[in-house]
Amino acid sequence: MTVGPGSSQIGFENAFRRACEAGNALEVESELSNAMHHHYRLFERCWTVVEGRHPGATKEEMYTVHLGAVPTARAVAWVRQFDVHETVEFMEFADVYPGNYHTDIYGTLLWKPRATFHYPTTDKDKFGFTRVYDQQLAGQLVLDTVRHGFDELLALL
Repeated sequence: MTVGPGSSQIGFENAFRRACEAGNALEVESELSNAMHHHYRLFERCWTVVEGRHPGATKEEMYTVHLGAVPTARAVAWVRQFDVHETVEFMEFADVYPGNYHTDIYGTLLWKPRATFHYPTTDKDKFGFTRVYDQQLAGQLVLDTVRHGFDELLALL
């Protein structure tokens, strides 16, 4: 049986493109949420594939060892549990380099520090996800990291 990204990739690509073309913050957040949904679907598919390659691996080994090579993908999968508007903020281009991807709105999106999330994150930290978020996403360009995380997952298949 061939395992590939299937509809997850099509859905992600379409939502990511619409996020880049969005003309206001609400549209960007909506499409980013859609893109992250498809990212998570692919993350789950990769989990199944990697688990098949490492039968008997514990959940901790799966996250920290076997999926440890895709830290950005892990962080994006983790942050998906929060509302997008709680986790991202618009910044002026003068404050940050615009990156490879941007919206049609002046400025760029950055991931907020976890301390600014309205919901506590310490009780949701399993297998070092908060540490990976802090290292891979916090303060970084949203569109660039979401794209990179998805590409990390594609490379696993």
